Amino acid sequence: MHELQEHLHREWQIPILAQRLVLKDEVLAHEGAVGRVVRLPAGGDVELVCLRNQLSAEVQETLDLRLLRAVAAGDYSQMASALTDGAGSGQDSRMPSVLAMALALQDREAEEMLRAAGIEADLPDKLGTSQTFKSLRRALTARSLPGAVWCLANGADVNIWLRRGEGVQDTSGGTPLHAMCAQHMQLGASAVVQLLCRLRADVNAGDSEGDSPLAHARYFGAKEIEEVLRQYGGKLRGPYYQFSFRR
Repeated sequence: MHELQEHLHREWQIPILAQRLVLKDEVLAHEGAVGRVVRLPAGGDVELVCLRNQLSAEVQETLDLRLLRAVAAGDYSQMASALTDGAGSGQDSRMPSVLAMALALQDREAEEMLRAAGIEADLPDKLGTSQTFKSLRRALTARSLPGAVWCLANGADVNIWLRRGEGVQDTSGGTPLHAMCAQHMQLGASAVVQLLCRLRADVNAGDSEGDSPLAHARYFGAKEIEEVLRQYGGKLRGPYYQFSFRR
């Protein structure tokens, strides 16, 4: 059944999770789940109808986040799997563009995979004159992750110093990694952290008080970001960590 669904995806560009296969009014597969087993006569021809269902907003969001994280990690196998399932066909405007992510990483293979799947991205000049697409500081101040990723794709400094009110919280200054810990509830935040790390952001930079991004992740309860920072060598450092440890 899965081979048939993959064939339909390749030939008709219908995502697997959106396929609904019908044989004699019996649904064989719906949203990737195999239904009742139907035994077919050997050598017999079978006529199937494939209907395309609209994925729910929740399923689409999950798929798009999966694709974004795969692009951020450079995991081509996961990219292909997410695209086959239907990722990228209805990306939430609050989420960073997967194509902008690939451009920021200068990942030609990921870019080609995304474009081959029909995924494009409106360039910032088509998105209006919003200042969030022109300055990483402004993007993080406005809590715009799409704007931040486009700025990174255009060479923004991944270690730019941010003052209070410019995306960082509960400190008078820090880096984009500190800001992302404070904004961890936004869609795609952990993927943006991985992007920053791969672009050589200082994972152990101190904020104004000397606390590392990992200390901020622990402080804000940003578990996914904490895992990414540890993956890239992040350490718990600074007075907040020391105080918490003693307490």
